[in-house]
Amino acid sequence: MRNSQADGYRALGAGSGYTQAQDAVCILADQFLKVRGERARYFGRGPQDAYVEKELQELVKGYAAGYNQYLQDTPADQRPAPCKGANWVKPISAFDLLAYHLDLSLFDTLIPLLGYVANAQPPQVSAGGRGPQDDGPGVHHRRAPG
Repeated sequence: MRNSQADGYRALGAGSGYTQAQDAVCILADQFLKVRGERARYFGRGPQDAYVEKELQELVKGYAAGYNQYLQDTPADQRPAPCKGANWVKPISAFDLLAYHLDLSLFDTLIPLLGYVANAQPPQVSAGGRGPQDDGPGVHHRRAPG
């Protein structure tokens, strides 16, 4: 959003969400399906599994089985702090392990870019730039001075 002013953070978020949905609703919806792990429900099984070597598939399944066996063999009250007795320590699947590793890789690749993202500036709009658009409820635009 360009030079936007909102009545509060919720309105700013609503305006941002509305504008981004206007521009890319299909891409965003697809990405939300992906991070929820629901793409196959709507698009069918993807070809990615065909390229994962059987050895890696077995290794991941084995890791999950070993983790789950530890949970079964070790009562909750005998586990180390801070999860001793915690009800949120649960068995995992191979999918959970792959999602965890994906999260690690994204975190590792994003950290070096955070400074650039935080300091990013919007491009300057030329005289022939786009005119006003509806950015959603409660969002007001200000013209840049000059």
